[in-house]
Amino acid sequence: MEFIIKASLLLISIYYVAARAVPDDGCWYSCPQVYDPICGAENDKNSTQVFGNECIMEVHNTCFETAYIRTDLNNCEEIDDAETLPNPEDFYFNH
Repeated sequence: MEFIIKASLLLISIYYVAARAVPDDGCWYSCPQVYDPICGAENDKNSTQVFGNECIMEVHNTCFETAYIRTDLNNCEEIDDAETLPNPEDFYFNH
């Protein structure tokens, strides 16, 4: 009986923490931690941006209401090597 009570309390605690981890605005996604840089182009604004992978670009589009589409990596401006290193925060959007 004691085991059932402890297990129940543990499950309730896990549910409570998980429910609080998702923000109210609904923009929470996780992307694979694979660094495979792509170039995204937003034609109506004539802008390009390098993303860590395609998932990150799609999440960016969803969370920030942008319309980047994948294009050849050579279409993006040259960027410093330090800027191309993946930032762990780029794999999670909590907007």
